[in-house]
Amino acid sequence: MQSIKLHVLIKYLKIQLIAFLLFQSIGVNAQLGDSENNKLNYSFKNFGPKDGLPLSSSTCVLQDQFGLIWVGTSDGLYRFDGYQFVAYKFNPEDETSIAGNIINCLLEDKKGNIWVGTDNGGLCMFERKSKKFQRIPKLYWKKEMYKIQSISSLLQDSNGNIWFSNSQFQYFILDYKTKEIHPLKYDLLERMPDYYRTTNMYEDKNKTVWLATQFGLYYSVSNYKKANASFLVDKIYKKIPEMSFQSVQPNRNSSDSIYLITNDGKILSYNINTNAYKQEFIDITNAINDYGESVQSAIIDKEGNWWIATYRSGLFLLNYKTKQLYNFKHEIYNSNSLSYNFLNQVYEDATGLIWVCTDGGGLNIINPKATSFEVFQHNPFDENTICGNDVWSAYSNENFILSGTSTGLSYYNKKSKKFKKYDYIEKGNGQSLITYYQCIGSDLKGNIWVGSDGEGLLKLNPITGKMEKLEITNLKSLGISALTILCVEFSNDEIWIGTSSEGLIRYNVSTKKAKVYKHSSNPNSIAQNAVTSLHFTDNNSLWISLQDNGVNRLDIAKEQFTWISTTSKTEGHLSSDVCVSIVEDSYGTLWVGTERGLSAINIKNNKVFTYSKLPGGSIDIVYGIVEDKQHHIWISTNKGIYTFQIPEPTLLFENPKKANQLIESTLRNFDDQDGLPSNEFNQGAFFIDAEGTIFFGGINGLVFFNPAKVKEIKNPSPFLYLQSFNLFEKMMEMDTVFNLKKEIRLKYFENYFSIEFVSPSYLNPEKTRYKYILEGLDKTWTTSPYQYKISYPNVPPGEYRFRIKVTDSNGKWSEQEKSFKIIISPPFWRTKYFYLISILIVIAIITSYTRLRERSLKRENKILEEKVKLRTADVLKQKEIVERKSHELEGALFKINDNINYSNKIKQAILPDIADIKKLFPETFIIYNPKMVVSGDFYFFAKQETSKKQPKFAVLGIADASGHGVPGALMSVIGSTLLNDIVNLKGITKPAHILDELQLGVKETLKINETNNYEAESIECAMCKFDFERNYLEYAGANLPIYIVRNQQLIELNGDRMRIGAGSANLYERFTENVFELQHGDYIYLNTDGFANQFGGEKGKKFKTKRLKDMLLSLHTTSHIVQEEQINHIFKNWIGKNERVDDFLIVGIRYTIH
Repeated sequence: MQSIKLHVLIKYLKIQLIAFLLFQSIGVNAQLGDSENNKLNYSFKNFGPKDGLPLSSSTCVLQDQFGLIWVGTSDGLYRFDGYQFVAYKFNPEDETSIAGNIINCLLEDKKGNIWVGTDNGGLCMFERKSKKFQRIPKLYWKKEMYKIQSISSLLQDSNGNIWFSNSQFQYFILDYKTKEIHPLKYDLLERMPDYYRTTNMYEDKNKTVWLATQFGLYYSVSNYKKANASFLVDKIYKKIPEMSFQSVQPNRNSSDSIYLITNDGKILSYNINTNAYKQEFIDITNAINDYGESVQSAIIDKEGNWWIATYRSGLFLLNYKTKQLYNFKHEIYNSNSLSYNFLNQVYEDATGLIWVCTDGGGLNIINPKATSFEVFQHNPFDENTICGNDVWSAYSNENFILSGTSTGLSYYNKKSKKFKKYDYIEKGNGQSLITYYQCIGSDLKGNIWVGSDGEGLLKLNPITGKMEKLEITNLKSLGISALTILCVEFSNDEIWIGTSSEGLIRYNVSTKKAKVYKHSSNPNSIAQNAVTSLHFTDNNSLWISLQDNGVNRLDIAKEQFTWISTTSKTEGHLSSDVCVSIVEDSYGTLWVGTERGLSAINIKNNKVFTYSKLPGGSIDIVYGIVEDKQHHIWISTNKGIYTFQIPEPTLLFENPKKANQLIESTLRNFDDQDGLPSNEFNQGAFFIDAEGTIFFGGINGLVFFNPAKVKEIKNPSPFLYLQSFNLFEKMMEMDTVFNLKKEIRLKYFENYFSIEFVSPSYLNPEKTRYKYILEGLDKTWTTSPYQYKISYPNVPPGEYRFRIKVTDSNGKWSEQEKSFKIIISPPFWRTKYFYLISILIVIAIITSYTRLRERSLKRENKILEEKVKLRTADVLKQKEIVERKSHELEGALFKINDNINYSNKIKQAILPDIADIKKLFPETFIIYNPKMVVSGDFYFFAKQETSKKQPKFAVLGIADASGHGVPGALMSVIGSTLLNDIVNLKGITKPAHILDELQLGVKETLKINETNNYEAESIECAMCKFDFERNYLEYAGANLPIYIVRNQQLIELNGDRMRIGAGSANLYERFTENVFELQHGDYIYLNTDGFANQFGGEKGKKFKTKRLKDMLLSLHTTSHIVQEEQINHIFKNWIGKNERVDDFLIVGIRYTIH
């Protein structure tokens, strides 16, 4: 044993000595420059246990031809589609499971099957068609025993055969067709220790396979010849045996050479024709670390750049063009940095994204094409950083940058590249009293002014950092003791100050006195005292954005304010009265940022244009607005930064539809995957300097950039993967991969199917949108975000084509689409052949019958003629009687119809307005579908608000009164009237108590008792109370359940099995109450039994409650509009030509936490 260890040690020292002598003569050492010049603002996205990847250690990664990512770990194989991880683990009782849980390497063959090399279970293949694993035997016997157990590398050559190596330096070729295994012989004199392994294999243009190992470079020619139906396998030959290589990579500029990288970071260029090699690029050994060989993986990306993963020093990028070396490491206080410095593999996918497997930090991904934004962030271990990450204001000139944070005022010198922290120190106190610096501005003389939180306006000396408070001599006489400044503007000899609660202050610099404009009963006063932003459009017009009450324009000469809001009488309205920022563009248009998007005001006529819809949803808050020199607006929001081309005023206000189209076509979004430290920004923290650099402050630092240099990320066409085709919620077995299917044939009873799909998106999956159509059934395309599954119930026989498209992360629809044909064959009795045969049989029967009947008719004809003469006289008499009765009946029917229509008007009048419900629950649908003109189904709604006009609770209920038509309608009127008295007049809001009172009210109204108890006079009811302060749902039911859908699961709440009024054996029994804690996004469904009891479908059976619940579960992820359309569509298809059974009512609410 000692001799073996000594031998290995000598070999290792020999390798190091040769490498040292070789590269001393031809190498050029590279050193990393300072961090200012060598830092790229790449944003790393991390996947780990929080995302469903259970282990923090990942060993290898692969992207298949469908865009799906496969991740090898030490605890199984995982497939990732950008949304969820699917695990494949070893099961000793299942031969079709993966061969082992420790994954070393992955390979996709030309047929799309995934080959997996494990550390303890040998080699196995995931067959795409069957979605099962096929295991390769661990032992191979041919003259001697070979252990095929620990697989270290995989390759498929140009002949389609699979090459693999084990940890004992043994190589094998698997014949893809026969699955026979052939060992390769090699000319090494001795076996290598187990810890030497093959790290990488590559086939060049000459079909030579190159083997990078920890004990040198080897090759084997793969041009096989057949002899006696068996392969003649070549040997492995030495090339550079005294080197420890980590990777072989192709030279994209020359097919005559390959690149090699050693374990300690040296890069060689090897000519496959001349066998000459030399060092290329730079020697990065010293830059990696001092721990010796540490390169774990290396690749050359599509741009020719080297990506090198090390085991201690993080990730390196060697730029092909500039020869610049960049190093990416984990930064404790930067959540967007590399998650861990100990790496296992680096990999480039088909879209150019770089994946990094770590040995303790999960899986990382970056987009090297992403736009680089400059960022100032606080580092507690580095004094030369911004003093805080929560940035509320910004200012820049040619010499310095100022940032107002929640921990102080940060000063950055552009020449020295040094930071300083400034604080306002009160005279005689010696302490800093300010927490926030809310705004920064410069007056016409170039003085710098800083707005503070509580200490008023401060004049700053940017060189010394000294701040002096603005002296307002009459401040106390105005009744103001402290000022929080949100914004400041300057004009001639005046300073205009916007405060958080004291209104607008007009300060005269000469007199040092101020005038305050506050809200009052005067209609010409300022609309609110909280001023968020100020802007002069001319010397006499100051525009003011208010925190909760829209926008004011101050006529300075008249000292009068005019008001624009969501309710003002202007052409167009603001998107919200909560206004945050206000800016004028170069066309003279005023842009206002609100909590619900962006609005534009024409300052000449006060016309308003509003744009709030962006890809993936609407903007919640627009914090800052600036215009660049190319007439593009840039806005900071709570969803990153957006930019778009500014429409000219004539287009913006005269043709808003085309203006919307222009904005949408030029709209771009940048978020944390594009280099932003966070997607959340702060109010008032925006600025553009004289050089055109834009500054936005947020919750995680100050972002600044030159907009002319910001490039749109050009994304390739997104992948679209059709995962499964399900019949009655079970996956359909197919002869090929579903994603490649062009046609699917179904039988007539296989008419309830669903399609599961995904567009693998790994940086911004929330931006992905889909649109689809089933041609032959759907009339229009349906657009939907976040949807994985589409269901089509009760599709009639016929030919259809399913088509689906997807957007990229910039919101652009891909030109490519997936489509396939669906053919549902009719039952045999509805085929053309059956019709033809049936027609022939019917013709034959009719012909025979006709001949027989002709004879009989002739005999009967004479008899009938006599009878006709006798009956004619009787008919004439009866005719007179019938005509007289008909006139009388028409008059009666007219009166009945008039009464029915009047009853319906009464019924409609007492139903709540759905608009009131949607104010509390925006994502609500109500399907009210009566069988006749009037109905026994109805719904009830009431709400109560707090003193601050915030919702406190809401009561919502549905009911099904017995009977149809007029009787049912009368019962529903009684029930609705009683509920209004119980809730709105008596103030009873507990659902169980409401039903108890309703029971008593119906009994008294109908004079019901235990002896006078009729089955027909009853009401089934479900009553809910939504408690917004505790987020509780209180429920009581009279024979009607409700359903709650959460996280793909349906929860059923059942009430009492008794009804209101007659038909109940327990007229005096109390109702019980259920309490359920709600979560954001829960969907609550209330419904009567009319839908479930409806007969229909092919066999004329009931729809039933189970199918109804399955339908709601499959639809709950779609929007409320789509759900309403789909439910009506399903009901229409189900009932077909069958008779309508009952009224039905369905209410669906998505709960949002207020």
